[in-house]
Amino acid sequence: FHMPGMNGLEFLENITSPFIYKILISNFMENYPKEINKAINNGVIDAYLGKSPQLYKQLKDSIIKGQNRFFSLLSNEIALPCPALKD
Repeated sequence: FHMPGMNGLEFLENITSPFIYKILISNFMENYPKEINKAINNGVIDAYLGKSPQLYKQLKDSIIKGQNRFFSLLSNEIALPCPALKD
């Protein structure tokens, strides 16, 4: 949340590619529950993680979810029929 010039959510709002899985990691989650829920509901972030002893496992799991979504979106893009290839 605390970055020079903007906060983490403002930064992530500027990333609009559906191929990028956005993970917010912060020690300040309990201070911003409404903002985090709004960001998730609006698609600004895909996951949020607190800095805890479980961070590395949770981060690994979130990265795997992001990879799965990326490859699913990519395969859907590839599988779509190309209008230029019609009769």
